[in-house]
Amino acid sequence: MHIKFTKFMLLLCSINLGFSQLFIAESFADPTFPPSGWTLNSVGSGNFTFFRFGSVPNQSIAIIESSSIAQNEELITPAIDLSNTTVCYLDFRGIFRKNLFVDFNIAEFIVSVSTNNGVTWTPIWDDSQIDYGTNLSFTESINLDLASYTGTGNSQVKIKFNFKSVVHSLNVGQNSFQLFFVNVSSCRTPSISSVVPEVTWTTPTGFSGTYDIEYGPIDFIQGTGTLVTGLTGNSFTNPDFNCNSYDVYVRANCGTTTSPWSLRGRRPQILNNPQLINITSSSTTVNWSGLSGSNYVLEYGPIGFAEGTGTTINNINTSNPGANNTTIFFQEISNLNPCTDYTVRVKSACSTTDAWRFTNFTTATGTTTPLSVPFTEPFDDGLTLCNLGYSQIFNAATITNNELRLPAVSANYFLNSRKMALQGNQEYAFQIDARTVFSVSFNDPIQLGFIKVKRDGDSSFEQNLFDFSSNSLNDNFSNFSAVFTPMVTDNYYLEFKNLTFTTSLAFKNLTVTETLSVDFNPLTNVSIFPNPATSYLKIQVSNEVLKGIEIFDLTGKKIMESNQSLINMENLYPGVYFVKIEVESGKSITKKIIKL
Repeated sequence: MHIKFTKFMLLLCSINLGFSQLFIAESFADPTFPPSGWTLNSVGSGNFTFFRFGSVPNQSIAIIESSSIAQNEELITPAIDLSNTTVCYLDFRGIFRKNLFVDFNIAEFIVSVSTNNGVTWTPIWDDSQIDYGTNLSFTESINLDLASYTGTGNSQVKIKFNFKSVVHSLNVGQNSFQLFFVNVSSCRTPSISSVVPEVTWTTPTGFSGTYDIEYGPIDFIQGTGTLVTGLTGNSFTNPDFNCNSYDVYVRANCGTTTSPWSLRGRRPQILNNPQLINITSSSTTVNWSGLSGSNYVLEYGPIGFAEGTGTTINNINTSNPGANNTTIFFQEISNLNPCTDYTVRVKSACSTTDAWRFTNFTTATGTTTPLSVPFTEPFDDGLTLCNLGYSQIFNAATITNNELRLPAVSANYFLNSRKMALQGNQEYAFQIDARTVFSVSFNDPIQLGFIKVKRDGDSSFEQNLFDFSSNSLNDNFSNFSAVFTPMVTDNYYLEFKNLTFTTSLAFKNLTVTETLSVDFNPLTNVSIFPNPATSYLKIQVSNEVLKGIEIFDLTGKKIMESNQSLINMENLYPGVYFVKIEVESGKSITKKIIKL
C-alpha cells in the first residue's frame, strides 16, 4: 500500500570558492532503478524499488515496504568529493509510515555518512527524532549539516538510507519509507514554510542571492507552469490565488548555480471535504475549512446528481475565524426527505480550475417516537436502519442476514440507535449477541469496539455499556449482558462504534427490559460494604476478576473511577451515588450507595 505522506531533508553546501556546486540531484524520475552509481544492499526481502504516482514525473519515488521477514535494506549514493567544500547540507524528501495498530517499534529509518567510500558508517539521523503522535505517517522538513564531513581528505563521501524491520505476524506492507529526492549541493534548496495567505519560504542566514518560483494548477507538470524569477524576498503572492488552488515550487539562485526545486507547496481553496453535523430527517449543517475572505458555492441533490441539476447556494462567505488565515464555513441545508441519500458539493465561487469537494450522507428517519421498555430490536432483512430510527454517517452499517453489520471504517464513524424512554433510578437490563464477521489474530488483546448509552440533548453524558475485545469476540455469536440505571427520567440512545481497520462487527437480539420484570442478573455474588459508608467502600466480586469501578452522582456525571476494590469516599459530599462495577468477562452491574 502506498500512502501519500511527505518528508523532506536538505543537504546543502557552501564552499571556499566563490561559486556553488551541485553534487547530487536525484529525483528518481527515471524508472531505471537503482539510479546510475547508486547501490542497493539487501539483508532480507523487499528492497527499495521504483514507483510513480500516476503519470507525473516529479511524483516518482524510491519506496520500501515491510515484509514478513526481518529486513536491513540499504540505498547508498555514489561517492561524493567534498574535499574542496567547507559547509554541506543534505536535502531529502520522504514519506515515513508506521502502523501503530501493528507495533510502532518494529521498523526504523536511519541516515548515515561514510567518509571512506562505505567502509565504515556514522549515523547522523533516524526517525526517532520524529514525533509521530497518533499519526500513521509523518511529513516534515529536516536540515542536516554535513560540515564535519567536508574538507581535506573527504573525497569519498557516501550517504546511506537504511530501512530496518523485524519479523511480525501482521507486518507485511504495514510500515514503509518513500524517498522522493536526494540533493547534495552548496546552494541550499528553500523549504516552503507556508502557502496561506501567501507563499513563504525559509531564507538561510547570510544568503544574498535571489529566488525563482513556478506555480500552476494542482498536479501541474513542472516546466508548464508560470515562472517568476529574480525574487529578492522570501514571499510571493498573486491575485489568482484568491480564487484557484495552486501547486508552487521554489528554488534558490546562488551565483552561477541554481538549487534543485523545493518540495511542492499546495495552496488549496478548500482544505478538506465538507463535513456534516446535526443530520436530521429534513436538514443538516455543512461545514468546511476554507480561506479567509473567499466566497464559496454549495450545491446539493440526490446522491450522484449531475453538476448544475441540484439546489445551489451562492456567495457563502460568513465564517468563524480559524488558524493560519483559514476559516471554518457553515451552511445549513433544509427541505430534505427522511431516509434519503444525498450528495453535497462545495468549491470556490470564482475558481476556473478547482474541482468540487464533496461528501455523501443519509438523512435521519422520520420516526421520532422513543421506544418504550421492554423491547427487542428487529434486525430483520427487509428493514433498513433508517426505518428503525437509527442515524449514521457514511451510510456504512447495514442489516444483512438478519443481523446488524458494523464495518471497519474511519474513526469518526458512528451509528446511533433510536431513542429509548427510560425512568430515573430504574435499573434496566441490556442483552445483545455479538461477533466478528472476519476475525484477525492479534499478538496482544486490542479493543474492537463498544456500545455506549448516551442521554439525548446532553453531549456530556455517556456510559460504557459493552466493551468488545479480541479476547471476547470471534466469528461465532456470544451473548453479552449489562445493566444501566439512569439518574434522571429522559430519552437515551445507544452509540455503536467499530474501532478496527480490519474486521466488521455483527449484532443481533438486542433486548432491553426492566430488571424487576425479568429474571436477569448479569453479575452475581457482588458485595458492597459498608453501605452507607463514611470513609471507605469495599467491593467484593466472587468468581470474577474486577476490571473497573465508576461512581456517578444523581445527575449522571462520573465523579470517580478506579480499578481497586477499596474506594476512598472521604472527598465525596454526603448523598446518594451510583457505583458501576465491571469485571473482565464483560459483565457489569450498577448499585446505589450512600455517603454519610
